[in-house]
Amino acid sequence: MLKLYLTAFNVTQLTLWIIILHNATTYITSNGGHLSLTAFMNLDFAKVWNSSGDLLLYNQLLSIMEIVHPALGFIRGGVVPALTQVAGRGHQFLLVSFFATSLQSLWWSTLMLLVWGSIELIRYPFYLFALWNVSFYPLVWLRYTVWIPFYPTGMTAEFMLAFYGSSLVENEYYHFVLLALLPASLFYFYPSQLMYMWSQRKKVIGGVQSTSKKAKQN
Repeated sequence: MLKLYLTAFNVTQLTLWIIILHNATTYITSNGGHLSLTAFMNLDFAKVWNSSGDLLLYNQLLSIMEIVHPALGFIRGGVVPALTQVAGRGHQFLLVSFFATSLQSLWWSTLMLLVWGSIELIRYPFYLFALWNVSFYPLVWLRYTVWIPFYPTGMTAEFMLAFYGSSLVENEYYHFVLLALLPASLFYFYPSQLMYMWSQRKKVIGGVQSTSKKAKQN
């Protein structure tokens, strides 16, 4: 039953991201954003962010379970890496969607959304294959390689949105929280996440662990 539940969870999250990315890219291409950098920069980025309605909200709410799963021993991944990623994304989502909605009009919000989705299109299939003990090395290689350009790109977008958002939020307490998170993210959270992923890549791609049986859900 546990395997079926985890399968359903990963399939649901993957499906949500496929729809979110499809809607976002459809808006971009239908408005010529793929033709040139100038056309892309002239897009209504708020419409890209909102192109999937509440699906991104449902996706972020379900992501909380990715902290619960390792905490309950459902999977072998660590709680702290999951907490760092889910909390970081959840904070960015709340900032852009609720606390400083004008951030949706910045191209950084679209870049962050596209990077998130691109990573998840690899991460969830990787989880599914590992869950059913199916070895597919190209997917394993992608899981532990595409983060190298995507994570720094996504982190830059997140940082810039938090930077701009710190001057837009009306709540004084949250304003100071954002100001505190900026250096904390830059000098602790982001480096620790990158180092964790690099260590996992060395273990899996480097051959220290079996790619078919010891790959963790990270």
